[in-house]
Amino acid sequence: MQELRQARRWLREVDAARDGGVPAALDQAYEALARARVALAEGDAAVAQRLAGQVAGSCPEARMLGVGAQLVIGQALRLQKRPREAARSLQAAAEHLTEMGAPSRAAQAFAAAALEWERCGDQTAAAAADQRALEVIGAD
Repeated sequence: MQELRQARRWLREVDAARDGGVPAALDQAYEALARARVALAEGDAAVAQRLAGQVAGSCPEARMLGVGAQLVIGQALRLQKRPREAARSLQAAAEHLTEMGAPSRAAQAFAAAALEWERCGDQTAAAAADQRALEVIGAD
């Protein structure tokens, strides 16, 4: 329940920042995240994940917003008991965190993805996510 409150607070912050006037690249990121929020609310996790991924892969100023959205979407899907979709979102966030040079956060996201893969019965994906967690922290 606390995670859901954090997700809602994050979305309110995104809306407030968007209304506060931001550079064009960030404005586009906020627009994509707003569409992601609507898609998630409508139950279309694939669209929400795609939009968050686009933001995470965009300009450096918006990358962390996109990664944060991927993590929030993953947690929301986890709470909705949709482990396969949650795992995909968490793993995508972990890959972006790895690219951004944040190995400890990436390892945490990979570990969370591994748990979700286990919940949906995909042991191969779970093992691969666990292995990626070890790789990013240099313990392979």
